[in-house]
Amino acid sequence: MLSVQQIYTHSPLRNYTYVVYSDTSGEAICIDPFESKSVITFLRQKKLKLVSILNTHEHHDHVAGNLELKEETGAIVKAHPGAKEKIPGLDEVIKDNEIAFENDESKIIALETPGHTFCHHCYVLQTSKKTVALFSGDTLFNAGVGNCYRGGEPKVLFETIKNKLNQFPLEMKLYPGHDYWENNIKFAKEVDPKNHYLTEIENLIRTYHSETSPFVSEYGQELKINPFFRLREVMESNPEYFQNMPPDVLKSEENLFIYLRSVRDKW
Repeated sequence: MLSVQQIYTHSPLRNYTYVVYSDTSGEAICIDPFESKSVITFLRQKKLKLVSILNTHEHHDHVAGNLELKEETGAIVKAHPGAKEKIPGLDEVIKDNEIAFENDESKIIALETPGHTFCHHCYVLQTSKKTVALFSGDTLFNAGVGNCYRGGEPKVLFETIKNKLNQFPLEMKLYPGHDYWENNIKFAKEVDPKNHYLTEIENLIRTYHSETSPFVSEYGQELKINPFFRLREVMESNPEYFQNMPPDVLKSEENLFIYLRSVRDKW
């Protein structure tokens, strides 16, 4: 079984870098290195060999550590085919549903998830028995979703969330690209004020979440608290929040998503 180490970056962007590793084989992969020093320190502490660097997408805060980490470890950089000219040190492209890493017990599969950008993968960690974790980059956050104003499209992100990120097991762990817990919960409570699960999760975050020991949510929790998964419920419980939608725009889930994303952009 592969283990996961979260490495938090002390910056305004609150990045997470992930090292996924096997104690038995000593092999590791790194997802979205913001910088290399902390990753190298962890690899040395655990006596691991980094074999691959996986980037979810091309934005600088997810690839900035690629070249130094590649030079230090010899790891192969893998990412979306559309990012060939955009990601430093890219060696190999991986397509939708291709295996990005595999050992005797587990595998990591690339899942194409456009919307935040059009060159975005999430990575799914699986064993022979179950789906263990989703590394969601900037597509899906705790209690939120990614923005679309740096090379993306909200309509496409809606399709990704609805059709690709809606069928995972409830116990699957979510590992996003940034720690946006606090702001996302505040926004969710504003638009979904009758949702008592938000208060429950807020209390859990206050008690168990820190930079050194992050609270990792399960997918079932996200379905209960993330307003972008609860569009109909949010509108029915808080219809006045959508009163500024043009009256001739059908209040379909897609249009509710696009409107809510536009509100979050300015919030």
